[in-house]
Amino acid sequence: MIGKRIKYLREMKGLTQKELAKIIGISTSELGMIEQGRRNPRHIYLEMLADELDTTSDYLLGRTELIDNIVTRKDLEELLGKGSYPEWVNWIELAKYMDKAKLTPDKVKDLLEKINTTMDREG
Repeated sequence: MIGKRIKYLREMKGLTQKELAKIIGISTSELGMIEQGRRNPRHIYLEMLADELDTTSDYLLGRTELIDNIVTRKDLEELLGKGSYPEWVNWIELAKYMDKAKLTPDKVKDLLEKINTTMDREG
């Protein structure tokens, strides 16, 4: 599973095995073996792979299906209950991409509180 996910994300970013291997400091053949499932990456390389591929080690390990921790409308409904969140989703997406931060549920709650405070002041 790890290897397939690494290969998929590497290809999505348009990187060759040689390019990704050089970035994280392993040989192309070692990365090839990882992608084929013949070898597991050492912990330090797993973290580097996750960072370079804009994902989490949990995704690479198969612990989650969320590739990049984008908070979806479904996630918001689970956190805050059913409702209509189109503006909030746009703010969350914008904040995520502006600062390249991975948003955890706690960060989402903080951001939503700030948005609500701003909207209340303006409203």
